[in-house]
Amino acid sequence: MKAVKWFAIIIFLICFMGCSVVDNNNRTGLSPNIDSLTINSRILSIYSESLPSTLILSPLSNSNSMLVSWNSLNATNITSNNTSGDGNCYLQVDLSSDVNGAGISFDAIPTAPGTNLLAFTNGILVFLMNVASGQPAPIIAIEQNVYGEPSYQTAQIQLSNGNPYGYTNDGNWHTVSIPIYDFISKNTNLNLGETTAYFQLRAPNNQSLSVKIDNIYWIDEKWSLPLGKALVWTEEFNGSSINFNAWNYDTHSGAWPYNGEWEHYTSSPENSYIQNGNLVIKAISNTGGSGGYTSARLQTQNKLSFQYGRIAAKIKLPYGKGIWPAFWMLGPNPSSWPNCGEIDILEFLGDNSNKIYGTLHGPGYSGGSGIQSNYTLSSGSFPADYHIFEVEWDSSSIKWYVDGHLFHEVNPARVSPNSWVFDNSFFIIVNLAVGGSWPGYPDGTTVFPQYMYVDWIRVYQ
Repeated sequence: MKAVKWFAIIIFLICFMGCSVVDNNNRTGLSPNIDSLTINSRILSIYSESLPSTLILSPLSNSNSMLVSWNSLNATNITSNNTSGDGNCYLQVDLSSDVNGAGISFDAIPTAPGTNLLAFTNGILVFLMNVASGQPAPIIAIEQNVYGEPSYQTAQIQLSNGNPYGYTNDGNWHTVSIPIYDFISKNTNLNLGETTAYFQLRAPNNQSLSVKIDNIYWIDEKWSLPLGKALVWTEEFNGSSINFNAWNYDTHSGAWPYNGEWEHYTSSPENSYIQNGNLVIKAISNTGGSGGYTSARLQTQNKLSFQYGRIAAKIKLPYGKGIWPAFWMLGPNPSSWPNCGEIDILEFLGDNSNKIYGTLHGPGYSGGSGIQSNYTLSSGSFPADYHIFEVEWDSSSIKWYVDGHLFHEVNPARVSPNSWVFDNSFFIIVNLAVGGSWPGYPDGTTVFPQYMYVDWIRVYQ
């Protein structure tokens, strides 16, 4: 249950500089050396929809755990470039009016013929992309079977600046994350369990287009893999009890004295415990009113803190009027708030079941003036299932994601002339509040007890 299952899709380069021709009819398979792969993936073939005059591949390096070399391709113009998104080599695709699409076929089950990707239709396609300013935005497609066959189907996503997938054509590397559901919603006849599936890159309206691509993954859950980073800490909650080498309780003898909250935070095993591989925070109604509810707030202060990285958690949220769960971080010396800085990765108001919030607080932009954005599900509700909430944080910006969707970004220029106080180590907090000046208070519709389930928390740097 806990393993991050992810599958690599290895891609190609097409340009016009003299080398071997790929037969589009039989899609001659290559046999790349993938001995170093620890992921469950294989290439079936590389093809171009219109035959190019050349096929040139820039091999990826060993260090990114993907492709080592393309042994069977006898190319003379193999090139490398050490300026990719992860500091290694990248693959480049050059398209023009007579080569309007190119792609690969792939197989998620190497021991079985054909492709069965039905198990991964709730997953996400993630890759690094670099498109120069002024270039047209590419189209990303998933195809079922070969064009012209009776069972052929295709679903296409047109990228554009500002869309929720993270694409920008500014000549820099960006992580593009596309939920597989978005492809399927474009064509409900797409059946990834039927036959061979293809990942394809197209140029809109047969325009010329040059695209650099690196680190391409098909991931079987709604998780935007932090490419080019290493896992530095993980809390999987697989033990029988809470790990107090990492966690502390924040407790208070009465109602929490901030934000008008009504809960009394305890260290009682009735309010927080490990169950079925989850940290469970349970809010209980005792007498109601201020101080009449118990809940829990756990944090890693003085035990674990992190400066920069990708900080993510997989959480199933509670619901109801006045219910206020959060996953967030505070900087050093929290008594100096807001000067210490606060990164609210996730806040949720229980009576608005399909919307979450991400907020940054610092000196001059705190409380109701925090820099905030929100994300609304197109269907369903957050309490109905687990979702992944994360920030990508470095010295230049902080970005917020839900299930791989970028929905908020703040950089130092945006807080100016106030201070950017996010170049320090921050500690992690998870809590379930009851009542407050922002969410309001429980009423007759609020059901107790309420449960916040945290499946895992992971930090990549």
